[in-house]
Order: sequence, then C-alpha cells, then structure tokens
Amino acid sequence: YANDVTQLGADYPDYIARYAQTISTAFICFDHYPFMKNESGDYTRGDYLYNLKVVADACDKNGRDLWTFGQSSNFCKRKTEIDYAALSFQIMACLAYGSKNLIYYTYWTWPGYYAAEREKKFNPALVLSSGERTWKYFDAKRIHAFVNLFGEIIANSSRKRTYLLKGVPSIFKGADEETSEKIKSDGATLVGEFLTKDNKIAYLIVNAEDPYAKKYTQVSVGVKGDIYTLNGKYAVSEESEITLGA
Repeated sequence: YANDVTQLGADYPDYIARYAQTISTAFICFDHYPFMKNESGDYTRGDYLYNLKVVADACDKNGRDLWTFGQSSNFCKRKTEIDYAALSFQIMACLAYGSKNLIYYTYWTWPGYYAAEREKKFNPALVLSSGERTWKYFDAKRIHAFVNLFGEIIANSSRKRTYLLKGVPSIFKGADEETSEKIKSDGATLVGEFLTKDNKIAYLIVNAEDPYAKKYTQVSVGVKGDIYTLNGKYAVSEESEITLGA
C-alpha cells in the first residue's frame, strides 16, 4: 500500500500506471472497500468507482486481467450490515469495469465474532468460523445465479468503456461521465460497455445510487437483443424499460 503516493513523485493514476508497467503479473487485484465509518458515522465512499476505474484502465492498457474484492464484512467498528443491495452493487460494479475474478473479504468470518470485544472484530461474513453459512452466503448465491446468466458473455468480451450517465447526480465522484443515445435513466446509473467475440455490443447496466438509499432506478434501453434480469433472459426487438433494484 502507498498511502501517500506524492512521496513517490506521482499522483495516484500515475502510480498505478507505473505499477502495471513495472510489475509483471497476469492480473492486478483491486483491494478497496466502499462501506466505512468515520467520526460522523457509517458512510459509503464517494471515490469507490474512481479507484476502480483507475485500476481497470491500467489493466486494460497493460494487458492484465482485473480481479476484485467485494466487502462482505464490516470493520472499523461500522454498525450498518453489508446487505443484499450492498453486495449486489459491488459485484455488478466490478463486472462493469471488466473484473474477471470476484473475491470476498472475507468469505470466512474472522474468529472472535462472539467474543466480548466483538466491536473490535469483524462481523459475520458468508460463513461463520464454525462453518455455518450466514444469510450473506445465500444473498451471494442468489447474486451469482444471476451473474451466471450473462457472466460468460462479459468474461469473453473486451471492455470498451465504463461510465456514469452524465447529468444524473451520484454520490460517486471521479468516474468517467458520458451521455448515451441508447440508455436513459431517472437515477444514478453505471454502464459497462463491452465488445463481444462476434463484434456485438453488450451493456451491463448497474444502479449506481448509494445501496443504502434503497432507491430504484427506471432505465430505458434503446437496443435490440437479449436482456438479462433476475427473472431470466428476454429477447427484445424495440426499446425496453427496466427497473434496477436497490
């Protein structure tokens, strides 16, 4: 970790670019978590998508795969639980930036969850230290079942760009913002645009509201082809409207 990259004579994007150019690995693993706590209470980091963008861009430019961690446990004495919406947002956002591998921090709960000093430990992850599966395990299983509907398409495609729809307020700052002729939304929306092996364009559209705001987003998609939702796969021949859950 480089907490102050200015000491290295670089800004953050330049530091990551240098790392990608210098360190010869098959992938770079993104290890940054959106749900934290400070003196004012629990909050969602506004720079989460920016950090994801910087690492994803460096991976693309240097021919590396992007691997990403998802936050399943609280730390820093955060009180608000990581729920279904928070898990889903992270997974979908990482995929929108072209992640090839999803990892949980943590999958297995750190020992001490039921200890007297519980606040100083990690709260439940997907599996307790006893081996018992928590509700988060089943939330993640449901999300993964959805990803399996379209995941192969994303995994075998190249990322063209990822952006927030311009003109719609978002708590997330620093990510690219663009307008789209084909996609319109009444709420903060993240769009991952991919080129498939057969030279078709695939879009991964993500509700980019703060997951804890529990705000649904109405999206109009002006494309023909297949649409994947939690309810399954649909073939459409004209503009469609879909609702992105919180």
